[in-house]
Amino acid sequence: MLDKLCRLRYVNKHNQRNFLISVLQSVLEGFNGTVMAYGQTGTGKTFTVGSLGDEDISNRGIMVRAMEDIFANISPGNDSVNVSYLQVNH
Repeated sequence: MLDKLCRLRYVNKHNQRNFLISVLQSVLEGFNGTVMAYGQTGTGKTFTVGSLGDEDISNRGIMVRAMEDIFANISPGNDSVNVSYLQVNH
């Protein structure tokens, strides 16, 4: 089921947080969450989703920001987290 579609001309911390908040809330309640990036080659999907932001933390991708939020809201002794990342190129 598609819950939300995000069409942004640019992606930044504020836009990512607003887009991810419903997914993160569901994940923290025990549900599975999925974020998918789809589009033309060279449009920045890998950067938007997976950038670590090594040199500038404002460039962190959706996946890194989501993990920051998840780990800030769990109890390490009681909760477990499983993460999968799949990139398909054709």
